[in-house]
Amino acid sequence: MTARACILVFCLFWASGAALARDLPNAPQLWIEPGMHTAPIIDAGTDQSRDLLVTGGLDNTVRIWALPELRLVRVLRPPIGSGNVGLVGAVALTPDGKIAAVGGWPAAESGQYAVDLFDVATGRLVRQFKADEPVVALAFSGDGLQLAAGLSSAGVRVWRMADGTMQEDRDFQDQVQALDFGPARLAAASSDGAVQLYDATSQDAGLHPQQRVATEAGQRPWKLSFSPDGRSLAIAFEDKPAVEVRSASDLSLEAKPDVNGLASDAGFYAVAWSLDSSTVLAGGSAFEAGVSKYQVFAWAQHGSGPRRVESSDSDQVISAIWMLRDPASLVVADTSPAINVVADGNSKAKKSKPQIDFAYLIQEANDPGRNVFHVSDDGSLVKTGYYESPSRPLRLDLSALTIKQLDAPTPGLASWQSIEGDLRVEHFVYSGHPDLNGRPLGVEPTDTAYSVDVRHNRVLLGSESALSLFDASAHKAWSVPTPAALRVAQSPDGRLVVAALRDGTVRWYRASDGVELLALFVHSDGKRWVAFTPSGYYAASPAGEDLVGWQVDNGPDRGCGLLPS
Repeated sequence: MTARACILVFCLFWASGAALARDLPNAPQLWIEPGMHTAPIIDAGTDQSRDLLVTGGLDNTVRIWALPELRLVRVLRPPIGSGNVGLVGAVALTPDGKIAAVGGWPAAESGQYAVDLFDVATGRLVRQFKADEPVVALAFSGDGLQLAAGLSSAGVRVWRMADGTMQEDRDFQDQVQALDFGPARLAAASSDGAVQLYDATSQDAGLHPQQRVATEAGQRPWKLSFSPDGRSLAIAFEDKPAVEVRSASDLSLEAKPDVNGLASDAGFYAVAWSLDSSTVLAGGSAFEAGVSKYQVFAWAQHGSGPRRVESSDSDQVISAIWMLRDPASLVVADTSPAINVVADGNSKAKKSKPQIDFAYLIQEANDPGRNVFHVSDDGSLVKTGYYESPSRPLRLDLSALTIKQLDAPTPGLASWQSIEGDLRVEHFVYSGHPDLNGRPLGVEPTDTAYSVDVRHNRVLLGSESALSLFDASAHKAWSVPTPAALRVAQSPDGRLVVAALRDGTVRWYRASDGVELLALFVHSDGKRWVAFTPSGYYAASPAGEDLVGWQVDNGPDRGCGLLPS
């Protein structure tokens, strides 16, 4: 064992007595960098020539890819921090592919939200446009002279790229998630069902509304797209698998593509057009009966033709669709995360999640016997199932720094449990309202609970955005922000808590106050791994060092850089 590895193990098993040193905000931090997003891709965009693709993920990274081969060109890193700081909400590329816009929560710690503008060639943050709330949609005009942003509740902003002059329209009742520029118009749709058309040719102060209508096929528009010829507008809805095609001149209804047979509780989160403007495409959480994959559907004849399946190769919800210059090819991004270039129904290039998938752990979430997540008395040994090999769990041994795939059970390990003595937690699977003996546990309304372990007269709860510990009276002792905590456990000796997270890490925390002690990232190949402490000590398998780098935060207005480990 190397000296660095010895220090790593020491940090885990002796840090319960004193907090590890906190890094200064601008100090280098060890960061996972496996060459692909490790969390859902929530937005994507292309340049005008369709040679570049930009993707934004919930792993706080923005990635630039060369098309159609999906070669990683650059990783852009907004400022990092606690909570939502650095969380990406929307991305866009200028038509010439030289500037990438990134919106979301990047500058929240300074009290100011922003849209960051990055130079694609160098990765440098070159400019910021300030906003007063999170940015959830972005679009550049066709000439690249204007940038529009949809905000989480306060409408639309449009900046002139030359001098930063800003125009706004606050006349919306909900977030503006859908936004696109046509040849001479800007369209915006709010989750309240309103679609607004603006004149995009004027450069003076103030947006100029032309037409406003309420949608019919669905109530919550999520994405919209002008046809390349600028004559029509396609609108996709999140509340049901529905698409509307409307006139780009007056928003009159032109078509409602056929969605018969699709589950009513699904939705469309991406919409696009063929480059000749003849075919509408949409995808999201919808798929046809008997199909286990999420599908991209296409309707010819401007949306009036019969529905056909254009792609059926996404394991998770489809978040973006873009047609490429080859008439028969498209690029599809989803939340697994994955990016797929498809031609004639076949995958030509694909990037998949680089980590093992712990989502398997919530498929049998009410059955500790089948749902394998077990820990030793001191927490140093963890046995966990995962999606790629449900019948052969992994054995993570921190004392020996080994990872093995098991063919036989490991005795003497404790499983997670939802009941201990008089304490019983219910409704903790995919629920925003878990309760302890009928008393609600404090999960935010926008959060989702996944996992629980009841032990030592306390409750450890994992959710989409946090790991939290409650006492027997349902009072929260502590909570720390995390990627989705898909399975959690408390060590029988009571000193540690352990969580398997969506980003492919298993992490150990001090039970007394939630301070993180150690993280272990396992690559999807099951061979490469790296374990690291918050202060930067790490140990790795052969080639495991290639999975991490040192991220340097240069401040809220300068972005981050990544140095090799």
